[in-house]
Amino acid sequence: MGQYIKVQFKKFYLAEPGVSPKTCPKDYVEINQVRLCGGKLRNTVMTSNSNTMRVTFNSDKYYVDQGFLAEFQAFEPSNPCPGKFKCYNMLCINPSLKCDGWDDCGDNSDEKNCVCEKSQIACKNTLCKPKMWQCDGVNDCGDNTDEDDCGTCRKEQFTCLNAHCVSNETRCDGKDDCEDGSDELDCGGVSVVPCTELTYKCKNEQCINKLNPECDNTKDCEDGSDEASCECGKSPYKTAKIVGGQDAYEGEWPWQVSLHVQEKGHVCGASVLNNRFIVTAAHCVQDRDILYSTPDVWDVYLGLHIQQVISKTTEQRKLKRIIPHPDYNHLTSDNDIALMELDEPVLLNNNIWPICLPAQTQSFPAGTSVWITGWGATRESGFLAKVLQKAEVRIINDTVCDKLLEDDITPQMLCAGVISGGVDACQGDSGGPLSYLGANGRYYLAGVISWGEGCARRNKAGVYTRVTKFRSWIKEHTGV
Repeated sequence: MGQYIKVQFKKFYLAEPGVSPKTCPKDYVEINQVRLCGGKLRNTVMTSNSNTMRVTFNSDKYYVDQGFLAEFQAFEPSNPCPGKFKCYNMLCINPSLKCDGWDDCGDNSDEKNCVCEKSQIACKNTLCKPKMWQCDGVNDCGDNTDEDDCGTCRKEQFTCLNAHCVSNETRCDGKDDCEDGSDELDCGGVSVVPCTELTYKCKNEQCINKLNPECDNTKDCEDGSDEASCECGKSPYKTAKIVGGQDAYEGEWPWQVSLHVQEKGHVCGASVLNNRFIVTAAHCVQDRDILYSTPDVWDVYLGLHIQQVISKTTEQRKLKRIIPHPDYNHLTSDNDIALMELDEPVLLNNNIWPICLPAQTQSFPAGTSVWITGWGATRESGFLAKVLQKAEVRIINDTVCDKLLEDDITPQMLCAGVISGGVDACQGDSGGPLSYLGANGRYYLAGVISWGEGCARRNKAGVYTRVTKFRSWIKEHTGV
């Protein structure tokens, strides 16, 4: 007696194309005469002003979405969040999430009236944001404080890829004012130019001045090679274990591979390159208690969704050979990449499909959203996941990441993560993909899961092998 009732939606997907979430005329949940529908109500809390609450679910039984998951709880009106922080919207969160730079409440109330720590950016609007987000090209503060004083060029200047500053008036004037050619890239028209590290090389050895021309449905190379082999990277869904992730849909990441060692089960992840080759991390195939460099010890599972559940879409293969990068350094984890050739080609389908390889010139700017997937541990020193996990993280500025990880980052590495912790790859995810969704709707292999300090720790990043640095090496051995 004397307690009220609240309901929190842990999952909420009641959306239908062409139906406004404001009116909810078809599928909806009704609480206290308020209709709820759409796909953006996760963590929404509804409360009663008595010890009763009427909840009604209505469906026209026509369009099928994923549904909702709700948690009911009785609470004392005078103390609705015992031991936790109470958001303005009545959501109760862990006190450690207050002032961590993330809007955990959903109404930003956990980020107000904060005193910023040394590891945070003190935004002019009083918000505190992670230092990892400083100078990443994204306005995280909301008032651009985190992007001020970043050593970038003045407004009237163009910032070259090598960080040089040149006048905007010299942009696209046919001269290499940057001294790396970046001021002459993407100048509207596509033309053949002298080859540099920044230009895209067509199959006929000609180089063009367009960034990321591959598979954008425009023939830029005279021989059309930029639009060849463009069936990769397509996921049937529009959207490491991975700590802080969620279950993936079956077939959502068809390039994800599970590498098993006999009597050990799942050990590492990998990505499909074509019907014969997969790519993983070199540290996965280094000899330890088992001769991991020997092809015979491995079982490769493609199209797998749940560990130990072999479905009709799952294919199992043995390995013909393993090709670790010759310059892999086990002390620094530099050049942490390896290729594996299957003993028999696999039939490609909706559940087994190659991810696109980025061109050597393709860039993944800081702040860019990317996805990590795998069956690794769900927490540091924890157990492996049964169901394939996915989590969204952000590319982190190289300079910032190098400081966070005490100068252990090399040019062959790429950093991504969530500065507040809680989301990361972990043991068992190694070798798996860091997938980037390009503007053309295809996924690219931005990185290979390599290493990190623990899993999902605050102020630490996950480190990935930068695939663009190994594009020619991969093509040399696989033809892809």
